[in-house]
Amino acid sequence: TAILFIVTTANINIYSNEIHLTKQLIEQTKIETLIQMGLTTFKEDVTTFKHPEGTVSYEFPSGQVNIAFSTRDERYMQLDLKIETDTNYRHEVVHIMRLSRKHKD
Repeated sequence: TAILFIVTTANINIYSNEIHLTKQLIEQTKIETLIQMGLTTFKEDVTTFKHPEGTVSYEFPSGQVNIAFSTRDERYMQLDLKIETDTNYRHEVVHIMRLSRKHKD
C-alpha cells in the first residue's frame, strides 16, 4: 500500500504541474496574440498620427496593449509595448518598426 500511495501522490503532483504549465502556455499565447493584434492595429493607425511621439492604447477581448512610440529617424519608429492579459499577466517588449514610404511626411 505504501508503493501505491507514493505512485498516486507522484501522479497527482505531475498532473498539478501539467495544469500549471498549460495555464502559462495559454497566457503566453494570449500575450503573443495581443502583440500581433496591437502591432497590426498600430500599423493601420500610424498614418493618422499628427506627432512623431506619443502613446496609444488598444483594448481587445483578451487584454490591453499600450504602445509608446517615437520616431527614431525618417525610416524607423521605436514602439514600446506594454501588454496586460484579461487575467492580469503582464509583458513588455520593444519593437522597431520600419516606416514605408507612404508614412513619410
